[in-house]
Amino acid sequence: MEQRRIKVLHLITGLDVGGAETTLYKLLSRMDGDLYHAEVVSLTAIGPVGEKIRALGIPLRALGMPRGLPDPREVWRLFRLLRQGRPHLMQTWMYHADLLGGIAAWLAGGHRLSGVCTTVTLS
Repeated sequence: MEQRRIKVLHLITGLDVGGAETTLYKLLSRMDGDLYHAEVVSLTAIGPVGEKIRALGIPLRALGMPRGLPDPREVWRLFRLLRQGRPHLMQTWMYHADLLGGIAAWLAGGHRLSGVCTTVTLS
């Protein structure tokens, strides 16, 4: 009997070089692909760490949101991604992704989505 993989959506503010971005890359590079199907969504751009994630074969997309106040239409786009992709788990990285991911998950019927909210700080 084939085991169903757990779909994990990683939502991150951006993928420039930094601590949270590098931690996400390291996590994905060590992830068991037989157990988990990961996808990464960047609120802003792909950046250099995004290129490294893409080289792992992980599906990656950038929403291209401008920095500053979020546009409600962008939350709607994220909501649609959640409804279409139907992840079992969404892990958010950094404050903007925490906020927008929480709103979009709630709109998408978050009671069916196991969520993890993560803020990474490296000293």
